[in-house]
Amino acid sequence: MYFFEVLPPRLTLEGFAKVGTGDFAAALTRLEGESGHAVSLHSHDFWESFLILEGSGIHQVGGQRYPLEVGQLWLIRPSDTHSVHPHPTCGLRFINVAFRTRLWLEFLHLLDRGEQVQTWQAAPTPTSVQLSGRDFGGAETLYQEAIQNALSTASRVFLARFWVTLIPWLTHTLEQGSGALPGWLEEMLESLSHPEGLRLGLPAQVLRSRLSAAHVSRTFKIFVGQTPTEYINTRRLHQASVLLSNTDTEIVNIALDCGFENLSYFYRRFRQFFGCTPRIYRLKARRSIAP
Repeated sequence: MYFFEVLPPRLTLEGFAKVGTGDFAAALTRLEGESGHAVSLHSHDFWESFLILEGSGIHQVGGQRYPLEVGQLWLIRPSDTHSVHPHPTCGLRFINVAFRTRLWLEFLHLLDRGEQVQTWQAAPTPTSVQLSGRDFGGAETLYQEAIQNALSTASRVFLARFWVTLIPWLTHTLEQGSGALPGWLEEMLESLSHPEGLRLGLPAQVLRSRLSAAHVSRTFKIFVGQTPTEYINTRRLHQASVLLSNTDTEIVNIALDCGFENLSYFYRRFRQFFGCTPRIYRLKARRSIAP
């Protein structure tokens, strides 16, 4: 008996370029969850960046699953094997831009970003950031322009402008509102990127900042584009969706683990956000994503 290892398909830039030719390509992708649409598991010989415009879903990469939400920006490396699955009911819409590996690395070294390249390549998972406010609006415009340029000239001049705009977002050097993020806000966002930070809740986060609740709320809204409560609830709900998709933990325990002390409130917010109950979400997610 012979055994063969079945590898995911590896795309080439030329094969990907349904829109555009040459050194980069761009495409708008719409996935309808109810129709069973998905981007199946694959790798590629190019670097790719994609921006989530609408909906939500799951990004499976490196054997892990990550929730996708509006404003997320991802940088995918040639070494990554990944797939994209839309939410079963609300679907997903995103723009991805693929660019030739050699040109991208040469451009980064030209900007003296060699150390950054090593960091990206050595990381266990690809880089992703959450954009909001002006940055998300600017990114959406930039990615739409990438499609238009890929359809016409696919010029290296545009590609260089695209990269110059992209790099600060990917390296977390966002400048929103009137300047760079205040130190206390950076610390708060870092804390809220972890489950234990979400469980602490807003009052504890405000206490840590040593600022007034009104100042925290006003500044948070300027820089992040959401109130602290909106931001925390959104991250808690996405954390809950990951646990529902990947574990058999009881729903009541998931709610508590994500910082929701009131179960009825959790159910109400979850249904408002995802369009279904946590139990139905778990069933649909497991049907739509192969283990």
